[in-house]
Amino acid sequence: MCSVRHCFRESKDLLVRRSNIAECEARLFERTAHVEALRERVRRFLQQAAFLRNDRRGNNTLLQDTGSVDEGRDEPIPDVLSHMVENSEVDLQNALHDVLSDVKKSLKEDMRISHEYNEQKLEELTLRFEQLLRQQEYAHQQEVLELQGSIEYLQEKLVTDREQKEALEQGLEDANMKLLERSEEMGSIRAELSDLRKEVQELRAYKAKHRREMQNVEKLRKELEAFQAVHRLTREEFAKVSSNRED
Repeated sequence: MCSVRHCFRESKDLLVRRSNIAECEARLFERTAHVEALRERVRRFLQQAAFLRNDRRGNNTLLQDTGSVDEGRDEPIPDVLSHMVENSEVDLQNALHDVLSDVKKSLKEDMRISHEYNEQKLEELTLRFEQLLRQQEYAHQQEVLELQGSIEYLQEKLVTDREQKEALEQGLEDANMKLLERSEEMGSIRAELSDLRKEVQELRAYKAKHRREMQNVEKLRKELEAFQAVHRLTREEFAKVSSNRED
């Protein structure tokens, strides 16, 4: 995010510098137009000077035609006018030459300064963009390395998870087999339990029968004891009777 903001800031600065360059070019265009206007004025002045020169020649011809009237005068009027016109032309040309020289010097200086400024800014921008590019390349390399590390880690984890999955599937299969075996064992155990229940029921029935038989035996024993008591009494009575008979 910071690099993007930095790029946006650099782009904004570049646009500002381009705007400044455009302004310098506009000023240069205005000065060029001003120079062209000065040149046009110079051409007009030269045309006016040529017109004055031609006019001076016409005046010289006219003065030569009327020279007989003014032969007694000492001042050469045509020469004075010619000298004044030539001096004015020379002064005008010198002034225009000075103005054009100053304008050219100013334009050259502005162009040199603008060129140096643009070259310096271009070099600075180039260096900044190179630094930014190197930073982005370094960041990209670091990101690629991190992604490669993440990919390797994920691949290793995938292998580990796959092995764990296979182990879990094998464990589940073994557990199912054991469950089936235990189910079979439970079936046999249930059958054994059913047999044991039957045996218990039979034992209970036998116990009840044995209890009844013991009760019957006890009853017979009591009856036998009673019978033996009766028999003993009978024998005693019989012995008494026999003894009485002998007496």
